[in-house]
Amino acid sequence: MRKTIAIIFLCCVSGICADAETNPLLGTWSAVSPATTAGPASVLYLTFRGDWSYEMRALVGTNAAGTGSGMAITDGNYELTGPNSINYWETRYQICPSGGYCADYPSPVGDFGKKKPGTFELVGDKQMKAEGLLWTRQ
Repeated sequence: MRKTIAIIFLCCVSGICADAETNPLLGTWSAVSPATTAGPASVLYLTFRGDWSYEMRALVGTNAAGTGSGMAITDGNYELTGPNSINYWETRYQICPSGGYCADYPSPVGDFGKKKPGTFELVGDKQMKAEGLLWTRQ
């Protein structure tokens, strides 16, 4: 019993564990990204984990030509840098064509893997504003 408590204490002191009080982002959030001239609308699912990793799933509909549906998955890590700010960086990017299988793919992001700043604003317990979108906690 003492060994378990000591391990939990060491994890928390080293910053490995996080809970809702210290990390308001934990959990899965969803948003809808509207269609633009660059591409079709997509439904986004963003999961922040307590081990400081995240996963973004973008479910993409077909484009004007009727092609391009599927999913893009970005994995990465993040750190809180303030009450409403983070740094994040990607570690893996995959494309999953509709009816196909997922495969690693070169990221369309030019600064892939480099730390980038981000901000968010919590709106009550269930929503946040970030990246120009309104996200809802699932």
